[in-house]
Amino acid sequence: MSSYLLQQLINGIQLGSIYALIALGYTLVYGVIKLINFAHADIFMVGAYVAFFVVSFCAGSAAFPPQLCLLVALAASYLITAEIFERLQVGSRIARLGLGRGAVTRAIAENAAKLIVMAGLTCALAPAMLALSRTLFSASMGPFFFPVLVLYVMAICALLGITMERIAYRPLRRRQRLSVLITALGVSYFLENFCSLPMVFESKYRAFPDLMKRSDILRIPGLDVSISNMFVINCAVCGILLFLLWFLVEKTLVGKQMRAVAFDRDAAALMGIDVNGIISLTFVIGPALAGASGILYAMNYGVLQSPFLGFSPGMKAFIAAVLGGIGSLPGAVVGALIMGISEVFANSIDSNLGFAAAFIILMIILLVKPNGILGKSEQEKV
Repeated sequence: MSSYLLQQLINGIQLGSIYALIALGYTLVYGVIKLINFAHADIFMVGAYVAFFVVSFCAGSAAFPPQLCLLVALAASYLITAEIFERLQVGSRIARLGLGRGAVTRAIAENAAKLIVMAGLTCALAPAMLALSRTLFSASMGPFFFPVLVLYVMAICALLGITMERIAYRPLRRRQRLSVLITALGVSYFLENFCSLPMVFESKYRAFPDLMKRSDILRIPGLDVSISNMFVINCAVCGILLFLLWFLVEKTLVGKQMRAVAFDRDAAALMGIDVNGIISLTFVIGPALAGASGILYAMNYGVLQSPFLGFSPGMKAFIAAVLGGIGSLPGAVVGALIMGISEVFANSIDSNLGFAAAFIILMIILLVKPNGILGKSEQEKV
């Protein structure tokens, strides 16, 4: 009996480490701009699918998908174009040239110019991205393959996250929270349905190729308990990324600026902090963590059900973030480990109890500590 309980505890920690990376993204974004980014779970899904396409290409079972490189090039082109037009104040220059007499015609002229620039950049970046990806993953990297894969997926998810913030969230930054929340739900539904298209990821089961052979690296003498290499990988990736995030937030100037924006955005702007840049940075870090979690999920479960697969892990990770105290990074990790362990034990009794156990634990904790395990009470600024 003790062996069984200990083995289930190990399995729960392994699952909790996946939830922890997703929950960290939720709590980081909420801590800075008080936004619950429901599309975060779908970025986790994108990370899993990008890893699938890369590993399939390396295994020789599929060609590298050009549509993936096209989407990445589109996102990068949009960001570059938006930054160029903002810095050069192209709209004002168009007005001075007399190309747009009214506000509507000026907006049409500016957007037409943006589309032309974006089209040119996309035509240049998409083939370059495809060639770079094929060259990078065609080479034999041996033990460096997994770290390179993690960085590659995190970079793509970070690019998707900052594009999403620039298009959907930045224009609504001064609006009511309900407007932004509804927008986040809309972005989530868009990503799920867009990625389900046959020309993108397609909605069907996909078996994830084996990155490495699963094996037990440690067996506890006298007990029927083993620790697998997947457990070590999950904990190592989660631990390294958590340490880097903690170091960034607590020990660097950027982290201090991030905490200042979280405390009072207007006061931070008066002190010369680039508020837009800091908020954009949170939408780089959070999605990057979700992308890393997507790789671990695909490796552990071995199958990608559909582009809607992010809902269940995303919901459980969100519960973990609330459970630990939304806005608290250590709280997100504690909540995720509690969620993973409780889900494994509940599923060992009945496979239908996993989700129910999550909500029962959440209700019990919030009745005792309304702000979560490590959350702090906040006073509304008048």
